[in-house]
Amino acid sequence: MTNKNSEIQNLLTDSGELIRFLTKKQFGLSGIGISDKMAFDWRKAGIYLEEKKSRGRMKYNAIEYVWLRLVTELRAFGLSIEAIKQLKSYLLLSVDFKQMFLDMYEAGVSDDKELDIQNELKRLFISNKELNQLLEEKENELITTVLGMLIYTTIFTQANSYLLIKKDGSCFIHNENPLADSEISLILGGEPYISFPIRFIVSDFIKREDLFELDRYGELFDYDDKEVELLMTIRERELNSLSAKTATEEISLNKSHYMTVEEMDKIRNKLKELFESDIHYEIVYKRDNQKEVSLKK
Repeated sequence: MTNKNSEIQNLLTDSGELIRFLTKKQFGLSGIGISDKMAFDWRKAGIYLEEKKSRGRMKYNAIEYVWLRLVTELRAFGLSIEAIKQLKSYLLLSVDFKQMFLDMYEAGVSDDKELDIQNELKRLFISNKELNQLLEEKENELITTVLGMLIYTTIFTQANSYLLIKKDGSCFIHNENPLADSEISLILGGEPYISFPIRFIVSDFIKREDLFELDRYGELFDYDDKEVELLMTIRERELNSLSAKTATEEISLNKSHYMTVEEMDKIRNKLKELFESDIHYEIVYKRDNQKEVSLKK
């Protein structure tokens, strides 16, 4: 039971770290891809999840970030502001995070002999003061909403839930093809709807901010380990030199020539485009005080 206790404690520790990350105000509008005018109009219309509490530029947590990215996508589909406000009301409904976590873990346990593990998990969760304090803090209340739950489970378990959104903003959540579920099909009644995968918008968020450390539970995108390591090296400003060649162009960087953050970001974004394409490439790069690394496709 000692090893199982250790495994459960690790689960709870990981959960606490993810909650802290998802609720920390650390992202700006520029990364989300929203102009100042859009920000003003959406704020005035009541689209934002939280009211503005101070003057000047605000920082947003990951839940707010994913929501605003979701809004930009839905607006591109032509969903009205009023419908998005209706969707917001649904996604801000409260959920019992503790019970959700227990259900999520126990869903994968079918053997009767594992019942003691379930009971131990529940006992340790309830007695974990730090984790419970995180869930009770007012600034973390977005994690205990439908939206917070969907983002948390997508990252933690690699689940791929879908929002089935009708034109008026009413919404259902489904984990597979909704047409295969007679009950959902009956509710939808043949009306048009948008089927929006939560995993898509979470992956978009992780890619935009180069948060590859969040992918520790599985693959949310198709970069291989070496490509992720290179992008992280650039993000952490530890790149000493780089040479990338394709059939049509070359990209080079050398730390002996000072480069601004903006120039480094341009190179990083260019590499991301390269990794996501079918173009063959050859890259040689070097981290500070380390040997050269080669990548080929």
